[in-house]
Amino acid sequence: MILFFAIGSIVFVAFLGYFFLYKNQQKDIINLETDWQKFLKAKSNNDIKGIKDYGNLQVYNKYLR
Repeated sequence: MILFFAIGSIVFVAFLGYFFLYKNQQKDIINLETDWQKFLKAKSNNDIKGIKDYGNLQVYNKYLR
């Protein structure tokens, strides 16, 4: 009985990890274009904080082509 509980718990945690990684991937893909537009707007307004913030979002987005 304990063995089934342990295996079930491991499978459940693995499923939750996969689910949250998948959601994070989808969020990054969706926000890529909006973050780029916000970066360009901050650049044209010479907004240093905005350039730093949106530039970091672009650099660390692994779906940037």
